[in-house]
Amino acid sequence: MENNELYLIFKNIDEQHKKILDTVNDLKEACTKQEVKEKVIKLIQLLDEYVTEHFRDEEYLAKKIGFIKVEGLKDEHNYFRGIYYELCFHYKYKNNNHNKYYYLFSVYLVQSMIEWLDYHINTLDKELMDFVEAKLKD
Repeated sequence: MENNELYLIFKNIDEQHKKILDTVNDLKEACTKQEVKEKVIKLIQLLDEYVTEHFRDEEYLAKKIGFIKVEGLKDEHNYFRGIYYELCFHYKYKNNNHNKYYYLFSVYLVQSMIEWLDYHINTLDKELMDFVEAKLKD
């Protein structure tokens, strides 16, 4: 992989992180304000689009440059997908606006996403980006 291609993927991944974080924050606000389920589902679908592209690019990059924790990266990505799929299922099929715990559970799931993202970006993603930077210096 050429350094130019590596740099472009690296920069793109950083931009994707920002879009994902912004969308998760919008999702948290929508859940906290008890927005209509259609708005929350739309945000979840938008998040799914961003995350699918981001995870694909990140896993491709990790594999292409020989990052040794590729499988761990995939496992963590699948864990995150599970959280937002659970939130989507909660909104699509278990929507019970009369249940006082309904919105609390939604906020809990979104908060779980935020905490996971913070942890993931500051650990495994940071290791990957440090590995990429070292490759760029070679």
